[in-house]
Amino acid sequence: MDLWLNGCAESAVSRVRCLAVNLAEWSAVNSRLDGFNERAVTAMERVIVLLIGCLLCGHSAAPLAANLTLICGVNPQIHAFCRTAAEEWADAHGHSVRVFAAPTDVQRRLDIYEELLGVAEPGLDVIEIDVNWSGVLAADLVDLTPHLDGTEQGIIPALLENNRVDQRLLALPWYLDFGVLYYRQDLLEELDLAVPTDWDALETTARTVQEAQRAAGNGRFWGFVWQGWRAEALVCNALEWFSGQGAGRLIEADESVSVDDEAVVAALTRALGWLDNVSPPSVLSFTEDESLTVFAEGNAAFLRHWPGAWATLNEYDSSVAERVGIAPLPKLPDQSLHPAALGGWQLAVSRYSPHPELAVALVQHLTSPAVQTRLAVELNLLPTRGDLYQEPDVQASLPVSGLLATGQVELVPRPAALLGAQYPRASRLIQETLFDILSGSADADVVLPRLAHQLRRLLMAARDEATER
Repeated sequence: MDLWLNGCAESAVSRVRCLAVNLAEWSAVNSRLDGFNERAVTAMERVIVLLIGCLLCGHSAAPLAANLTLICGVNPQIHAFCRTAAEEWADAHGHSVRVFAAPTDVQRRLDIYEELLGVAEPGLDVIEIDVNWSGVLAADLVDLTPHLDGTEQGIIPALLENNRVDQRLLALPWYLDFGVLYYRQDLLEELDLAVPTDWDALETTARTVQEAQRAAGNGRFWGFVWQGWRAEALVCNALEWFSGQGAGRLIEADESVSVDDEAVVAALTRALGWLDNVSPPSVLSFTEDESLTVFAEGNAAFLRHWPGAWATLNEYDSSVAERVGIAPLPKLPDQSLHPAALGGWQLAVSRYSPHPELAVALVQHLTSPAVQTRLAVELNLLPTRGDLYQEPDVQASLPVSGLLATGQVELVPRPAALLGAQYPRASRLIQETLFDILSGSADADVVLPRLAHQLRRLLMAARDEATER
């Protein structure tokens, strides 16, 4: 890797140094990039910076028209799959492709993209982006619409719409995530209890199982765990509470702000009632990892999480392996569908790519039915093409596939497309406000109107930015 850096131009080295300094928790970088002090930054961070340095430098020595650069893979397994699939496309078409990983931390990845796209870096062709980033990066992404020739047909319409900004389709959905409810199937069967489908039933069933387990000697057992820490997952949880109790989606499609509605206050009051009742007080410190650990150790009846947790819960060393069921999240009795926060990853083309047509072709390959089927079978990732949920191989690999195949779930996006580049700030405000309410440090009747006012101002800023584009 150090040899790769020796070929870098000084401007590229300076840019990488600037990138490293600005990334959160990267506390020190020596005056020369090849003098990295491993006591100051971790080995992993050093590898990431070296890779980006190579990425920035390599295009100066190779023909750009046939050499593409792709960043993808939120974990090593997905990165390896992405590399293989991209290289297959490149070999078949006489091109070459280099596939780099970025930090697993989502905010760090966004920081990297904003840094490189912000200087119109031509060394990026295709990037893997979070479901919320099409609006955030809209000014720097290619509109895919003129290039697709109908290859996007078959992708779930709600996913395509989530990636449209100002009528421009800025990314193709690669794989899907959405909120689900895990439950201890064995414990419900022991007590002859049905899987709850509404919020009242969830509370009642969670309390019944909790009392039975504590009576049996497990004093650490809780009825329901979720993600209450001040992070993006809390926004997802709240979106599911609100949309599943008739309280809207924070910001509606017509840009009206609903976060201060009475139904939102009622939903938050319900969640407050869970604390130290069916949910541990410590749930307010839980991210996905902590909540999953509690459930996997056999100390909870229900868990709100993502489909990817299924594999972890059924590993050989899991205390609940083969004793877990999966269901849609609760809703109101008169709602036809179960709302679930939309998550997942998309593939986008940099506006500064020297060869956008090739980059779009690579994105089309990676999001094709054949590659998505392999993603499902090999990595248990959810396809973004609805018809694939009817495929026997996909159904066998993904127990959660039945929820989509039978039309039980409504995918609810966060208001990222409406807010554009203002979404990260809006999300932080939502997180802070919700956390303050749940932790008892703020009154919902006071802080929700203030949040609504702040969101309206951010919507106005987003409209102004869209006009300038």
